Amino acid sequence: MKKAVIFDMDGVIVFSETVYQKRRDEFFSQHGIELTEEIQASLVGSNVRDMFAKLIPTDEQRRYALMHAYEQFRLDYPIDYRQLLNPDLLTTVKVLKKKGIRLAIASSSSLTIIRKILAINQLTDFFELLVSGEQFARSKPDPEIYYFTVEQLGLSAEDCLVVEDSTIGVTAALRANLEVAALNNPCAQATYTIQTVREVLQLIE
Repeated sequence: MKKAVIFDMDGVIVFSETVYQKRRDEFFSQHGIELTEEIQASLVGSNVRDMFAKLIPTDEQRRYALMHAYEQFRLDYPIDYRQLLNPDLLTTVKVLKKKGIRLAIASSSSLTIIRKILAINQLTDFFELLVSGEQFARSKPDPEIYYFTVEQLGLSAEDCLVVEDSTIGVTAALRANLEVAALNNPCAQATYTIQTVREVLQLIE
């Protein structure tokens, strides 16, 4: 049996990607940058730093000015994370905790956002470890976030199962030698593909 499950945040705990895409569209259109469907898809699972590096690779001054503006834009952009909560999440983590499975989050989102989402949905007490991609020089698909998370749990890779929704997240977990369940993503590389987080309960056995 697995000893821990490590969850991504966006697209797994909350179904936020559609809202985030709309927010990005609104912000970047105000600044004359068009986000095609292909570009939007490439940003799923990324963080703010990597997103701006991709969209504004050469003009460093403009990049940092827009990053600062975007941080304020995000603060002012209303998102109801209660409405975005994965409806199967609470039941699943309750069962996992009852089985003695340890729970962690390893997300590209900031720790501030991770804590906010958990608090709003009364999930904080279920997770013993919160890790943000912003803590590292390189975020997903770099495996560093997962190496660090497993180390902090004091476990081996074989003891852990990762739940991801994005291809870059799946890649990061696999590079860290972890088994990974891809939620609503038919990623050929994933160890498992699942349609609901409830299926994690069978995968930990």
